[in-house]
Amino acid sequence: MRYSGLYFIPIHGATQEASASTLASLIVGIESHFEFATRQSSWSLSHRLLRSVPPANLPPHAPKPAQSFQHILHVSYLSRDKTYCYIHPFTPPSAATVAAVGVKAETSATPSVGIKGEPTSQAGTPLPIQDTTGPTPGYGTIIAIPYAQSESHLGYLGTQLSPLWAYRHALHIYQGITYTAGQYILNIGEVRMARSGPSSSSNLVSPGVVVCITTVTGGDGYAEETDSGYGGDTEDIEMDIEELEGEVRQVWNVIKKGIDFGKGDIREVMMGRDALNGETQKEAVVRMWCDALKLRG
Repeated sequence: MRYSGLYFIPIHGATQEASASTLASLIVGIESHFEFATRQSSWSLSHRLLRSVPPANLPPHAPKPAQSFQHILHVSYLSRDKTYCYIHPFTPPSAATVAAVGVKAETSATPSVGIKGEPTSQAGTPLPIQDTTGPTPGYGTIIAIPYAQSESHLGYLGTQLSPLWAYRHALHIYQGITYTAGQYILNIGEVRMARSGPSSSSNLVSPGVVVCITTVTGGDGYAEETDSGYGGDTEDIEMDIEELEGEVRQVWNVIKKGIDFGKGDIREVMMGRDALNGETQKEAVVRMWCDALKLRG
């Protein structure tokens, strides 16, 4: 099985020069601290984020409904021929939480959900409404569609379903770098963002650099194949979630040693406990990436 943790390093000013410098420092950190680190093939990522649009016919003084978000994510090392659509509603904090922290916070939905079949881009899209009838109200939904239909699906959302969904941003990693170092797989890359539209390359900025650390337990480690290695049979594997996360953090502490990342807090996102179930490992990876890439502000 595989367990991953993700680190998003914000770039002050979002300049491409600062992003390239941070990436270069990470490469030096990996190659200097891991003697047998070996470069593998490159990887890429595409992430589009949409938010729900409040109904236009709300009474003047009615409270606006909580926003939902839809992520359209493709990660080449996870699946070359699939794009994942992750829709999750806003989950309001409990009264006790609000009282404890004094502010209202947005909580990302993390429970596991199954990947459904692969509809065409014209298939019905789940609406941004919280499900309060099922056993798991407020939980997100993940579907997989063919990668070749990603753009047409996004266009469908932006035209036919524009009263429901509004485009927020598009993020890309074009030439990510992969290393293997013993039982670990390291994926790093510069995040690029175009603010002016889903397909625009104008005003390109780099809000951050990502480092994904994967520990491989059992199996043959890294393999260049369409199967990501996630989602294997784990019934007979006894794993401790704290131990796995501790391994990821230990590798990260080695990589970042001596690097000055400047201003900004580095975000850590782990796959979570659902990753111990082989059937939901890919869903856990999708949620991990989407949570890290739902930029604040």
